[in-house]
Amino acid sequence: MRLVRSASPAQGEVKSISGASANQTSGKVLIAYFSQTGNTDGFAKIIQDMSGADIFRIERKEPYSASSNAQVLYAEALTEQRENAVPDLKAYLEDAGLNIDDYDTILLGYCNWWASIPAPVRSFLMHYDMSGKTIVPFCSMGGGRFGQTISAVAKLCPSSTIKKGLDVTYASYDNDEISNWLKANGIITGN
Repeated sequence: MRLVRSASPAQGEVKSISGASANQTSGKVLIAYFSQTGNTDGFAKIIQDMSGADIFRIERKEPYSASSNAQVLYAEALTEQRENAVPDLKAYLEDAGLNIDDYDTILLGYCNWWASIPAPVRSFLMHYDMSGKTIVPFCSMGGGRFGQTISAVAKLCPSSTIKKGLDVTYASYDNDEISNWLKANGIITGN
């Protein structure tokens, strides 16, 4: 067994072969996020305040049995994860008067459940054509960082460019860190 200590986060972009020519444009930005327990909700609202981007909350049509950090919630979500479930969503962009074609950049937020994306995020990504779009992930987590979430997004959106994400520990938001991340990804400008 080999232990690895002090690993630093990876830098750069994830691109699929077919999405390698996708470029970030100066078009509109959409924040699309899933938040079951409220942690990612707060993160998304800070990002919206800083960026002025449109925002859309991803929710299951049939709510989970429990709304907070409960054993029942996680058992249900883990079953979805194992089955690669694609649950119906409560609303879609068009229900909110939004059109995916109007956006070049998607700031995609979620919590890290079992090192992957929650099933409602999978539903959202499978519902829309993300070809040519830039996806910038943000993740709230309890310690697992991004896990395999970025590769899960890349598999569902093979013709998209995935830019450097930002992961934070639940509810520990650093406004300077968020602002610097938005600047680095060309979402906001400034010093």
